[in-house]
Amino acid sequence: MKNVLVGIVLAYEFEQRMCEFAVPGVRERKWHHATLTQFVSPIVAGKLMGLNVDQMTNAIGINGSHNHTIGCPTAGQLTMMKNTVDPMAVQSGVFAALMAKKGYTGTEAVFEGKEGLQDTFGPDWAEDRMTEGLGDSFR
Repeated sequence: MKNVLVGIVLAYEFEQRMCEFAVPGVRERKWHHATLTQFVSPIVAGKLMGLNVDQMTNAIGINGSHNHTIGCPTAGQLTMMKNTVDPMAVQSGVFAALMAKKGYTGTEAVFEGKEGLQDTFGPDWAEDRMTEGLGDSFR
């Protein structure tokens, strides 16, 4: 039970930090917050699976290399897609963690690398918000 609670806290903490990382905001960039969930879900799954640091980095890189969700599922005419974008990002995050556990490698510089998240979805990022107060205060 403790690991499940830690996983829930990790999910909220990192999702919120990623929301603050994207300036002025995720929706203002016209993409759905499930785009951020794709980076967070392998952290939670990896924690529950006991991944080491290298495996966790690979899991984030695997899932962060695809699954970007544009804003239209929650803009305009709402369809059933609205209720699937986050679960689908989480499903692929679990799969990415399973792949990393088996030795599959992912993009290490998925955030800051050439054609990574920041380069592709730029231009403004509040990089300090990802780590400020980490371990001392919670979002």
